[in-house]
Amino acid sequence: MKINEKIKKFKDQFWDYPNYPFINDNLKKFYKKNYSRLFESCNQLTKAYPIESATFWLELIKSNFALKFLNDIKSIFSPKHEIESIENALKIIKATYENSYHYFAFITICDQYIKKDIKELYKYWYKPNKAKEAPKEIKGNAWKIKKDLISGKYWVLNHCPLLKFSRFDIKIIKKIKDCDSHERLVIKSDKIFLLYDKDPIKLDKEELINIANYLKGTINLCIHFYFSFLIKNKFWLFISLYAINIEKYSSPNIPFHILKDKVIQKSIEKQGINKKDVDMLLQHPVPEIASIVLRYILDGLWNDLHNEVPKLNEYLYRIDLEIDLVALEKLQQESTCDFYNTILLINHKIKQLILNEKSEYQELSINDIEKVDYNSFIIMIKKTVTKIFSMKDQEENIKAIGLIALGFLLIIISPIGRLINNAKHLTKQVIKKDNSDNFR
Repeated sequence: MKINEKIKKFKDQFWDYPNYPFINDNLKKFYKKNYSRLFESCNQLTKAYPIESATFWLELIKSNFALKFLNDIKSIFSPKHEIESIENALKIIKATYENSYHYFAFITICDQYIKKDIKELYKYWYKPNKAKEAPKEIKGNAWKIKKDLISGKYWVLNHCPLLKFSRFDIKIIKKIKDCDSHERLVIKSDKIFLLYDKDPIKLDKEELINIANYLKGTINLCIHFYFSFLIKNKFWLFISLYAINIEKYSSPNIPFHILKDKVIQKSIEKQGINKKDVDMLLQHPVPEIASIVLRYILDGLWNDLHNEVPKLNEYLYRIDLEIDLVALEKLQQESTCDFYNTILLINHKIKQLILNEKSEYQELSINDIEKVDYNSFIIMIKKTVTKIFSMKDQEENIKAIGLIALGFLLIIISPIGRLINNAKHLTKQVIKKDNSDNFR
């Protein structure tokens, strides 16, 4: 298969609908049939309420929920891991209920309420930690089912379109969570008993695992939808610019460092890389993936920014800002320069330190960039990498692969780092023609 065909195939597979074995066919059919409708509903919501929508996502990202979720997605919510015990099934069910608003609120709001006035929603719908709890009074369009005040968690469980295809009553997850919290849950052999009201509810292990699997699959489906929307719609660009210009979100305050797994890292370092690993790398579609990533960092990212300027300005206007096109152009040139100079430097170091070849390194200036041919740079790197893989010295191979990995990381980080560090300078105060404000 030619490289262009491989890249196209990878792109198609990346955006393809998930086909988890533990999601039933009715849910899969619904998701495929309604994907475009839900996508357009989200598009309408973010266009009408960009500040609230950006706040929603930043409240998720900059919260302890994000830390917990990133840890859980590697274990209990991983599609690759089968649920084999009652304990793990209970963990999934309880985590799903407690954070149901965080997982399901955005897609539920878009599905249920985009055709109506957003004022019909609870006034704090875009603040997950507040919205998930039951409001203390009816004011502010509180969450209700009929006339009863309920929590945002319970509201999404009753309205999320993806949860309507379960073979069990979705209300059971609240009962499981409540019984566990109040020490009214008994596990005996392969059964659990919920001491709920007068008559205990009995569930066997298979039933519990089926519930957990369905919830895990639905959450992963939501993740697929959210990532697809935020990336394809380019709304992540506005979220980033908004965060940088709002002090509350501009500084990190969540201890994400606790997720680093030192045990795994030491194990990798100890094992090193052998010939079998190298052969696998050569056959794996890493070059195609790397090519896609590099091309996006070089061109796609900046094309997205330029293309999205009218929409971004429409959103930014609501906080009295607009994109500074001069600053954007300058930043793109500087980042492109970083990109090529990093490739040149890594190629030089590999030739000099690993291949023992004579090599000169001359840094490119911004004025040189227009003359640079991207394809010739990639060919140059491929030749160097081919020489490395033909070497018989395993120790030198490992050093070289380490340098390549470091180089690839720097190539990605440098332009993005420059963008992040200078993002605040990409906007400037907008001069309004009059003092009236047509936006909320």
